[in-house]
Amino acid sequence: MYFFTPFRYKFVLISFLLSFIRLFKVIKQTYIDMDNQQTPGLAIPSEIIIRRIVYIRNQKVMLDSDLAELYGVETKRLKEQVKRNIERFPERYMFMLTQKARRNLKYLPFAFTEHGVMMLANVLKSKRATEVSMKIIDVFITLREHILSNAELREEIEEIKQKATNQKKYRTRFSVSG
Repeated sequence: MYFFTPFRYKFVLISFLLSFIRLFKVIKQTYIDMDNQQTPGLAIPSEIIIRRIVYIRNQKVMLDSDLAELYGVETKRLKEQVKRNIERFPERYMFMLTQKARRNLKYLPFAFTEHGVMMLANVLKSKRATEVSMKIIDVFITLREHILSNAELREEIEEIKQKATNQKKYRTRFSVSG
């Protein structure tokens, strides 16, 4: 018959802590990797791009004003180019926010998905737009990889939690009162 031992409990706890340490190492390495992917001649840190990616309608998007700033153009000009080439921006690439979601902005902004950002570089046709778009796409890809690795670690942590919970139940069930 298997009995719960303090050594076993410590082992589960240490495994749990090691999983968290691996998670933080992955996060740290992700940021280091993103900063090492700097496009030559382009000095936009990945952190700035990450801060401007928002989650709207279950998608990671960037707003037109943030993209215009990164591309070095006025938001008005960016929107003009989009409207001239609207056939290149289906709903899955770009959408306009609603009145409710705009939050104290004077106008309704466009929200661009990862694919919309790439299409925007083709519409703007400048070297900077192309370089910035490549950097943004790299950040989107790195974030996606980061999320996938976090999911794997989360599954491991859940397994360890389940083992610890089962051992606690077993311990209370078969505890010997003195």
